[in-house]
Amino acid sequence: MAIRPAPAPHVAGSRSFGYPEYDPFWARVAEAGIFVCLHCSDSGYDRYTQMWTDPAREAVAFQRNSFQAVRLQGR
Repeated sequence: MAIRPAPAPHVAGSRSFGYPEYDPFWARVAEAGIFVCLHCSDSGYDRYTQMWTDPAREAVAFQRNSFQAVRLQGR
């Protein structure tokens, strides 16, 4: 099972999967022997990039705009 690398939606707002309230879920997953990985996808922070860049700009694989270069510096 692949999950999005971002906080889980919750009635009280987004929450970490590490919160104790999710322990029953992780217990069932472990009991069932299900392999879980974080899928390489949007973590939810891309919205900030969208706010600071041209939305009409075509996305090109492996090319960063100036804002992304600053935001991702050191990675």
